[in-house]
Amino acid sequence: MEDFIILRENVIKNTWYGDQMLKSVFLELLLLCNHEPVEFNGKKIAKGQIIIDIESMESLLNIPIGNIDISLNQLAVLGEITIEEGDEPIITINNFNQYIYV
Repeated sequence: MEDFIILRENVIKNTWYGDQMLKSVFLELLLLCNHEPVEFNGKKIAKGQIIIDIESMESLLNIPIGNIDISLNQLAVLGEITIEEGDEPIITINNFNQYIYV
């Protein structure tokens, strides 16, 4: 059986939803993030978090790194995500449960 998510309608009510770049990056994060807590390389990764670097996102989305970086920063400023920098960057989707049913 394949995993799936059910996207809540309130995603389309965000002011940034009409921006194709922001929407693509945010939806990719929703699809890839953990939907239940896990441990990865000795780190506890919570529901709504993902360890991913910008190069991996570039490969997945086929969007230039600069555009992904700008989109991530905009989403962080808007309070949609939190970015923990480091060797293994962790991105947290704030209010994860408001966006999807798992």
